[in-house]
Amino acid sequence: MKIWALHDNFVLSISNPKNGGAGGGYYFKYYSSHAENEHGRWHGTGASILGVTGTVSQKELNNLLEGFSPDGNTPLVQNAGNKKRQGFWDLTLSVPKSVSVLYMVAPKDLQREIEACIYSAGHRTLNRSLKQENICSLCFALV
Repeated sequence: MKIWALHDNFVLSISNPKNGGAGGGYYFKYYSSHAENEHGRWHGTGASILGVTGTVSQKELNNLLEGFSPDGNTPLVQNAGNKKRQGFWDLTLSVPKSVSVLYMVAPKDLQREIEACIYSAGHRTLNRSLKQENICSLCFALV
């Protein structure tokens, strides 16, 4: 039984463009040390076109950020492999502080419900944003 719902009340933070050579190592290192069970998931029509689905692998992510196909065999852009190429923006959706505080003091069963609500709201937000912009995008989400 859900006792509350999160209605897409996220705060969006957008980084400066990151170089392709920055790779995805930071994300894997950060999340593996902070959230042992968290895994990125591919999202967007670009992911479907490129054939990446399910859990994000570090190899696939690094290859794509460097401008290559997920398997690393095919350049997808003219400057693939150039460490100075603009590779990506880091967009972060964060829940309001009140949700974070509730999560911290909640029992484990309620924490699981909160996580499910956050994941669902994040997924809806990504889907809605991609449809509104009418873009073919590739992204991964760590929720």
